[in-house]
Amino acid sequence: MYEPDCNLILISSAELRRQVNVRGWDQRILAREAGVSEATVSRVLAGHPIRGLTALRMVQALRRNPVIPELVQLVEDRGVGPSRNEL
Repeated sequence: MYEPDCNLILISSAELRRQVNVRGWDQRILAREAGVSEATVSRVLAGHPIRGLTALRMVQALRRNPVIPELVQLVEDRGVGPSRNEL
């Protein structure tokens, strides 16, 4: 019998997309930096839940690579993701 995985996490696809954008990345680069497949990143960005370990890998990849300050304002000005005040 199939038992759902209780270790699945639903992360904000909008915030993940914003975090990728303010680093000048695309989903291919996030996948490479996190050591996960591009298909996994695509599923997350489409709003599907992922395993906790996969989420941790993505967070660690983002933490290792700082944002590009100039992109933060550009991304917010263009309406891609929440403003800093909403985080």
